[in-house]
Amino acid sequence: KHYHGDLNETLLVGNCDEESVKLVKCAYDCLKAACEMIKPGTMYRDLGAAISHVAVRDSAGMGSSDDMMTSSRHDVIM
Repeated sequence: KHYHGDLNETLLVGNCDEESVKLVKCAYDCLKAACEMIKPGTMYRDLGAAISHVAVRDSAGMGSSDDMMTSSRHDVIM
């Protein structure tokens, strides 16, 4: 079987303002929420819904949910 993997991490360097720290934490929380759902048969749109939920919850003061893009794709993780 073939698969694709990607490994990355965002690190804060130096004195970062509170908004930057919140943004990085929000991105991490979104990734964690999506990773917890990954299994055969999970639809990409379901991952997006979980990510959007966490992003809206965590992003108070960092923009509105209207700024987020949505997709109507129905792809499935194999």
